[in-house]
Amino acid sequence: GIININSTKVFYDDVFIKEGTVFRIDEGKSIYFYGNLTIEGTKDKPVIFKPLFEAKPWGIVGVWSKKAKFSYVKVRGGSVDERKLVHFTAPLSFHNVKNLKANHLTILKNYIGDDAMHIAYSNAKIEDSIYKNARSDGLDVDISKISINNSKFINSGNDGLDLMTTDVNVSRSKFINNGDKGISIGEWSNMRVKNCLFIKNYIGLEVKDKSKVKADNLTIIDSKDMAIHLYNKNKRYDKGGFLEAYNIALFGNKKILKDKKSFIKISFDKNISKPKSYKINPLKKEQEGHLFFAKKEYQKAAIAFKKAIDFTEDDNKTLSKRYRYYANSLMLLGKKNEAIKNFALSLKYDKTNKNAFYPLKEIFSSFENDKELYDYLLNFEIETLKILFDNRVLNKRIFYFNTYEDNWSKGKEAKIVIFSDKEELKKIEFFVLNKANITIYQNKKPILNSFVNTSTMQFAYTKTKEGFTELLFKSDHTCIPKICGFNEDKRELGVHIDIKSLTDEEQKEFQRGIRYFYVNYYEDHWAKGKQSGVWVNSDKIGGRVFLRFTANDLSKEPFFVTVYKNFKFYAKVKLKPNEVRFEEIGLDKGINFIELKTQKSFKSTINNKLREISLKYKLLGKKDEEGE
Repeated sequence: GIININSTKVFYDDVFIKEGTVFRIDEGKSIYFYGNLTIEGTKDKPVIFKPLFEAKPWGIVGVWSKKAKFSYVKVRGGSVDERKLVHFTAPLSFHNVKNLKANHLTILKNYIGDDAMHIAYSNAKIEDSIYKNARSDGLDVDISKISINNSKFINSGNDGLDLMTTDVNVSRSKFINNGDKGISIGEWSNMRVKNCLFIKNYIGLEVKDKSKVKADNLTIIDSKDMAIHLYNKNKRYDKGGFLEAYNIALFGNKKILKDKKSFIKISFDKNISKPKSYKINPLKKEQEGHLFFAKKEYQKAAIAFKKAIDFTEDDNKTLSKRYRYYANSLMLLGKKNEAIKNFALSLKYDKTNKNAFYPLKEIFSSFENDKELYDYLLNFEIETLKILFDNRVLNKRIFYFNTYEDNWSKGKEAKIVIFSDKEELKKIEFFVLNKANITIYQNKKPILNSFVNTSTMQFAYTKTKEGFTELLFKSDHTCIPKICGFNEDKRELGVHIDIKSLTDEEQKEFQRGIRYFYVNYYEDHWAKGKQSGVWVNSDKIGGRVFLRFTANDLSKEPFFVTVYKNFKFYAKVKLKPNEVRFEEIGLDKGINFIELKTQKSFKSTINNKLREISLKYKLLGKKDEEGE
């Protein structure tokens, strides 16, 4: 059946997963197995791990057990996670598995991390599996012993198969159109590879850093840079790559390159010919598709157009047209979401293709409000969404829920969703008509909890992630402007919200490392009332700052100051009159919010203005602190 995973799950006992089980995993959530794991899918009823929402990548499936057996398992839409100081870099991660047997794996698109599947410190046997459209490496194997048979590595962003300090046997496998190497063998690995096909990889086979390869019966076709490369990359090793190869056939690009630290012995077999499936004529397949389409045989038309796409070479306008033909067939088959994805790909390869743009524009202009549109967009992967936004099929990247058109929340709660192509910092500006406590949550975690004075503009800073970032605003008070004495408006309002991009100058400051933004303070760094704070961005874990604060001589007796970091208690300090205190604070990577709360505030007249203040505070880096 279908199992929704809304929080990270950890299993220490042995687990058996039946055929047909589908795990729909929420954003950032993971499943860990520490006992023996058996997954028994079938061809007709595979076990599937996929996103709860297509636009929101989940975390990982982590396996750390003595034995694991996988049959007919599909994995897509995952990312990375960290647990007990171990960083898991792939949606399907195996660590310290002494006996891993896997067949008929289908490992598809992943997000954020490098690898679609990662094996470390394990013994594994992989058969009849497919690795396709990985963000970087299809399969990454470190410090393990593994055999791979009858598998395919297709369209990886980087390497199809990446090996480090590993003993491996590879046979009867295909490496097609990978962004860097078909196979990369490095850091003292040993490989035996035979009966394999390499097509249109940037580099077919690369051997480096004291690794040794014995190869037999390899066919390498149309490599984009070179067919075979041997060299010394990592200076920790005093030698390059070693290759002993027999019955090798090279077609198209026949370049072989090695450095002085490498060794190659190779013999060629001129009797090997290109495989028949490689000789498909894409123009003929397109013509077949048009004939089937005219006969209203849309399923056959879709298959023909898809084959034409797969064999189209370096011609973006032609590729764009064929994606559109394929999308039209899918629409008439009732596969609307799949058609939208392919219309988007048509625009990716030709932004001027109006016959792809207008069907998409018609579909997405039919939604009545932001909520309906956002809920529908969650059905699409981030890559598809980027194309839709970049080509102005979708004109806005910020969606407001439970708000009026002028960005006032209807009552005490409002939701904002931001779409970003990449991680970026955003500035949140907000204010209320009457005093209120405002809490802001990002993806269900609090990023601000602050008392806000009447009509005082407040700021918060957030780092959005690639894809959708959800912000939830909650106020403990609402106000009807007419009653509050502002205007004749009869609406009940909570908080006014604006989301803004940082200026170029602010972005540059953030890129340099730690950067501060103060909240609820006067220009001379006196806190407005009992609660104030500062936003800090750090590009690493463990960055340090010093919080300096004092009340000068405003109070004639000691009082307590409480410091919070990211809404968790950090320190409580008894502050004496005229005392200056320093609190050293270690930062998390990314956005940090350091907050100060006092027991009391004081009335003070400065520059002929009466102000309610509590502390004079400032955040200092180490150099600033030494110079004070």
